Amino acid sequence: MERRPVSLLPPLVAQRIAAGEVIERPHSVVRELMDNAVDSGASSVDVYLESGGIDSIRVIDNGYGMTRDDLALCCASHATSKITSLEDLDRLETLGFRVEALSSMAACADLTITSGTREGSSHILKVKSGEEPVITPGGSSHGSTVEVRRLFHEIPGRKKFLKSPRAEGASCRKVFLDKSLPFTNISFRLFADGNLKLFLPKSSLKQRVLQAYSQVLNESFIYDLPCQSGPVQFHAVLSSPAFYRTDRSYIQVFVNKRRVSEYSLVQAVTHAYSGVLPGGAFPYCFLFLELPADTVDFNIHPAKQEVRLRGQREVHHHITTTLRDWLNAPPEQEGRPAEITQESNELFARESGLRRQSSRPRTPPPRQWYQSLQTMQEAPPAEPREEQDDFYYFGQVFNLFLLAQREDSLYLIDQHAAHERIIYEQLKSSEALQPLLIPLSMTVEEEIHRFLSSHGDLYRDIGIMVEHQQDTT
Repeated sequence: MERRPVSLLPPLVAQRIAAGEVIERPHSVVRELMDNAVDSGASSVDVYLESGGIDSIRVIDNGYGMTRDDLALCCASHATSKITSLEDLDRLETLGFRVEALSSMAACADLTITSGTREGSSHILKVKSGEEPVITPGGSSHGSTVEVRRLFHEIPGRKKFLKSPRAEGASCRKVFLDKSLPFTNISFRLFADGNLKLFLPKSSLKQRVLQAYSQVLNESFIYDLPCQSGPVQFHAVLSSPAFYRTDRSYIQVFVNKRRVSEYSLVQAVTHAYSGVLPGGAFPYCFLFLELPADTVDFNIHPAKQEVRLRGQREVHHHITTTLRDWLNAPPEQEGRPAEITQESNELFARESGLRRQSSRPRTPPPRQWYQSLQTMQEAPPAEPREEQDDFYYFGQVFNLFLLAQREDSLYLIDQHAAHERIIYEQLKSSEALQPLLIPLSMTVEEEIHRFLSSHGDLYRDIGIMVEHQQDTT
């Protein structure tokens, strides 16, 4: 490759490259526009999607709006009303602050903004895929309507990596929930292809979570835990040990009203529940932390999804101990979590869509554990019931575990896990071949046919059956 001189990129090319750092897919547009709508002081925000946001994304708010002069600057690179100096980054009080959102959208899509203030008239700004903006009078109310159409239409290299409308719509819905959950003083609506999909009216934090995830959560097992004392203030909407799932997807953490991906904070929640949930089970917990702005740094990720905390160890410890104290609250304490019961486990099995071999609880309540162990200690020792390979089998405990002894060791075996392991070992050691549901047929040349016919045993040893079929056509 020959040497090329260094040169400056044309402005439009540079804009579109920069746009790719901020706008990855339709959900990136939803994220940035909802940030701006919330920051505008709105009391209601509506999001409209067409074809999962690929064809159109429209966000309407009733905030304080923009003047004509504001509109003239809002799509310029590095234009913002959120920060004025470098020091402002150390005390952020707004969601949007990267100042490149509208500029990036104008570079990679058709952008229309209709906005006006209470005191002045409304105007319409239109930008078509990086062209010069045009502003005309129009609109009838205060607030802003921002519409982004034909995302990446002029950048086919980016557009071909978009997913199906259904998949892009699901990502937009997730962002919508992440942005709307903490702001209970704002009502939110989500529309998809003209149909109302979600309506979250102004409410309490617990009710906002229940409304957002009504198909997943059961109110009987969801609790409200505000914590306004100690070194860290937070509010948790969380499940009792009676209601759990087999993954961490519903442990969601918000710091200063931003959803963040911070493993240490998720770990703080799982540690708190570790003593009351069986292995592989995780709670539902929506954790909303409020920290001093100068102890939090969001300026480390383009999507503001990661956070750097000062005093992270103390935050982790405070969350874990507070949640653990709540989980271990005495029975007479108001608001204590419900115990694990057969009914609650059956409810979990139904709502999670999981099928179990029985409807017995996976683990009994800690008070039941204590009583059973105390009874075992007071009872006379039982004679071993069965001996096999130096193991003495005593019987079943809690209708779930098998109790056995070998020399000086006592074994508590999960019978379901043991059964699954036996089946796995049988399958792994089996020499039987499992045929394809539909055999694979192919036509080969005569030389290859002769080779396959003479080496059938070789292929059979590695699990491939080769059969010759006469062509009848």
